[in-house]
Amino acid sequence: MKHLLITVLALATIAAGTTTTAQNALTAARKKIISLGWAKSTPKDLAENLALIESSTPYDGMHVHLVGEQTVDGVVKKYSSRFPFQAERWPYSAFAESIGYLQGLRPSRPLELFIMTTTRSGPHDWFSDAYWAQVCHNFGLIARIARETGCRGLIFDAEDYHDSGHLFAYSPDAGISYDDAKIKARQRGREWITAMAEAYPDMTLFAPFWVSLAYPFGDNPNASGSRSCALFPAFLNGVYDALPPGMTIIDGNESYFYRSGDRYQAMHATGYFHANFRQLIAPENLYRALTQTQMAAALYLDAFFPANLNDPNNRWDLYPGQDDTTRQRNLRNVLFHCLAVADEYVWTWGERIVWWPQDAADALNQRLPGLNAIMRSVKSVEEAEAVIAAMPVYENLLANGNFEVAAPPAIPDATGKLPPPPGWNVWDEEREERKGAFYLSPGAGCNGSAAMTGAGFVRGGCAITNVAVQPGDILLLRGKARCEENAAGEVTAAWKRTATGRWVWDNYRAPLVRASLCAVPGSEWRECKTLIVVPDEIEGLGLQLGVGRQRPGQDKIHYDDFELIRLPPLTPTP
Repeated sequence: MKHLLITVLALATIAAGTTTTAQNALTAARKKIISLGWAKSTPKDLAENLALIESSTPYDGMHVHLVGEQTVDGVVKKYSSRFPFQAERWPYSAFAESIGYLQGLRPSRPLELFIMTTTRSGPHDWFSDAYWAQVCHNFGLIARIARETGCRGLIFDAEDYHDSGHLFAYSPDAGISYDDAKIKARQRGREWITAMAEAYPDMTLFAPFWVSLAYPFGDNPNASGSRSCALFPAFLNGVYDALPPGMTIIDGNESYFYRSGDRYQAMHATGYFHANFRQLIAPENLYRALTQTQMAAALYLDAFFPANLNDPNNRWDLYPGQDDTTRQRNLRNVLFHCLAVADEYVWTWGERIVWWPQDAADALNQRLPGLNAIMRSVKSVEEAEAVIAAMPVYENLLANGNFEVAAPPAIPDATGKLPPPPGWNVWDEEREERKGAFYLSPGAGCNGSAAMTGAGFVRGGCAITNVAVQPGDILLLRGKARCEENAAGEVTAAWKRTATGRWVWDNYRAPLVRASLCAVPGSEWRECKTLIVVPDEIEGLGLQLGVGRQRPGQDKIHYDDFELIRLPPLTPTP
């Protein structure tokens, strides 16, 4: 009984300490796009280009390259946040200018900044306490500056380069056994994250590779697949040993998203991440890792927009021979799917492709002036509506989506039911005899307009209209509904090979899209808003405005002001 009580108290303590973490893990975050790459990114560069970044890019955040310097005995010593693995204790005062620029930024919209760090510089000595004390100090200093300047956190790029010294490699030449090296690496992971947590306990650590750096992992230092990352799983578990409850780690899953050129590859990268994630986490860390680690999705811009559109030797070109307009369409659609699968962040990397400064030879916002709106439009319904509002004119693909056109003459049919508005058909789940009806109700809509009313459905049914679409179209669907008594309804987009063809029931290639009818504060009307991407080989969309089981003469549902809008124009305008 005593042991049981201790266990219960321990679990209660863990639960109390992780309540916020668990709540955060279960809360759907607003999706964001973060920019990484070779664009100029010191605090001074960001300050000088902030207006351009906000006006002509789709980004919600970006990396910042912290720089500093100090003069000692007449010699200027320079520092860079890219190289914190140094056997030297960095002074806070060296970064005064960078701190000033960051604290002086006044963005007009939320902008999340992450200070860039890497494992580069080396050589690394896992068994030198003095070396790791300096490294941990430097990371703690960067975390402190991130907190004081309002940055969201740090980027930790663990990719090995020719000059990085291969931080996580195991070398038997050091005279240390592999098992002892793993124990030391786990200790260093605890020390490293603790140094940052003391300075900024609720920061976000964004890693282009994290758990995804090492899987699939075989615990054999001599295997070719694990030689350069042999100590990383131990280091990673050391991080989770000491990870504070308020800190979040982002795994950018770079390797498996960089070549995701369509929905299926994005889904594969997501599934591969979740299938392998648990293999590297120690059992005692699994809950913490699952609730405090997010998966991000990566887009390599140079793979979408290479310098030469017809280079047969470019293995990174995802769409050989295609023109810029088609590539924009592909990027937009892949971005849509990446946003759908990412927990919070999609990040882009660009080397030749940059967005600023304005006079950059390959600034993407000059080469493709419409790309900003194209990328913004798929970030969220709110962004899509802002893009539409800025368009001079747009087309509602739904014929009679506002239900203002009545059937001439609007008289009951042979069953005594009023006909639906033109452009709409009725399907009644009561197969043997049609019980329910959708019909035009003058004055029942928003602001006294007409609405389409559904009533009398014993088991349920829907009003259906068919629309011609094209594969790859991205559409904004929005509309309103009002329920009387206990009525309930749903809005569904289903697919056809052609607008007038047969239904396609294939939830792998052409999954249904269902939109919730959400309450509108201060109104009896509910609204639905959602973004829809048309699957491959599909040229017909069937919009179904559904109704559940109703009590005769009591329950009714009214639909009004439905729009289906193609987003946005794919031909850039200068």
